Amino acid sequence: MSKSELYPIMLLLTAVGFFFLAFSPFALGLLFLQTLLLSSIIIGMANGFMGLILFIVYVGGTMVLFTYCFMLSPLQNFGSWSKLYPLAVLMVGISYTTLSYHGTLMEFYWMSNILLLVGIILFVVMLSVVDMVDFSRGSMRVE
Repeated sequence: MSKSELYPIMLLLTAVGFFFLAFSPFALGLLFLQTLLLSSIIIGMANGFMGLILFIVYVGGTMVLFTYCFMLSPLQNFGSWSKLYPLAVLMVGISYTTLSYHGTLMEFYWMSNILLLVGIILFVVMLSVVDMVDFSRGSMRVE
């Protein structure tokens, strides 16, 4: 593997490594969203159509679910960590513009374990949100 092929994979593994440092559900959700976005970019460089499908289905669905959870959760205190999120977005943007990976066709059935894992995680998150929401008590957001 060349250096240009290894760089996005190492970036993705670094993003996954930050899951151990997540201190709140909000930070964990942002890391999950970032990991899905990086995965769709990496797959999109190999095959643009599959990357688009992955982006629309998983990243779009996760953004809707994450926004729904954020509206229902109490206010979060981020402190100095909130200044690091624009840096992460900048790093992803720089890495995407400097790479030119053109690999073989990557179909979904070749990575069934990854898709199954992401599907299970999304299902558990959806069940947790449904269990957490009680419309008789009103909004859970605390001002």
